[in-house]
Amino acid sequence: MSTVAMSENTNNKMLVQLELTKMMSFSKDRYLKSLIVQVVQNHPNLGVEIKKILQDTQINRETDQITKLLEDAKFPNYPDHKTLAEFDRSQLSGDNLSLYEEIITLNFLTDSNPNLVFYGIPEQGMETLAIGLGDLICRAGHSVRYIDFYELMNVFNFKTKDAKKNVLYNELMKTNCLIINDFAGPLIYDPDLISELLLLLQARSKAHGEAFVAHKHNPGRKMSPFSTIVTSCFAPIQWTKRLVGDEPVRTLHIINQILGKGQQLTLNIDTAETTTTAQ
Repeated sequence: MSTVAMSENTNNKMLVQLELTKMMSFSKDRYLKSLIVQVVQNHPNLGVEIKKILQDTQINRETDQITKLLEDAKFPNYPDHKTLAEFDRSQLSGDNLSLYEEIITLNFLTDSNPNLVFYGIPEQGMETLAIGLGDLICRAGHSVRYIDFYELMNVFNFKTKDAKKNVLYNELMKTNCLIINDFAGPLIYDPDLISELLLLLQARSKAHGEAFVAHKHNPGRKMSPFSTIVTSCFAPIQWTKRLVGDEPVRTLHIINQILGKGQQLTLNIDTAETTTTAQ
């Protein structure tokens, strides 16, 4: 073998070892890392085969993680839940279409104002959009939890009496993206439920703010977002009539926690029909 060929062969082996070292960075098992390095050093010809095995292992690991995130999201009809491919973009126009195209980049998750409101009349695709976006967020490696507004009120109502509800409440508090479907759909007169809703939103806003500041100081560190996405057949201004309680000011605080820290995407709706429905 020529000197050039030997040098090239040595360089290739070193490159394979370097790539293997990088691939093993996900493992916390130092013994396993050391073992693989020793095997490659003692049996250089196995380097490519080991690299292939590690690549397949990493792919399977990432697939399992995504599957777990999708399962935990509790999307309706999982695993046959809606995706963005089923969302009819013709429901959007102008600024709303531009906002949609920005939303699907998922940049909003690491923005200082990460919340979204999807507003329109029933059967306009709001739920499909929310679930499809949630699916995309799971595939990006973030946790998502989908819940209907009515179920959320039941969680608040029984969280101090039912251990399972309390566990679910903690999930809603900690998930990277909380999707609340049919927000303010059922009329709520209980001020305690409205207070619980406000506390949940405030806690998530505070957690996101802290994560955002930490990320700004250390951009290399992956940010753990706390985004809240709601779908509603009622414009936020109408929520003050839907969430009554005994202190309407709390509803205004709820609007501020969601829309004041995010953006509203309006589907192509008939304003007159929406007003009639709201009444």
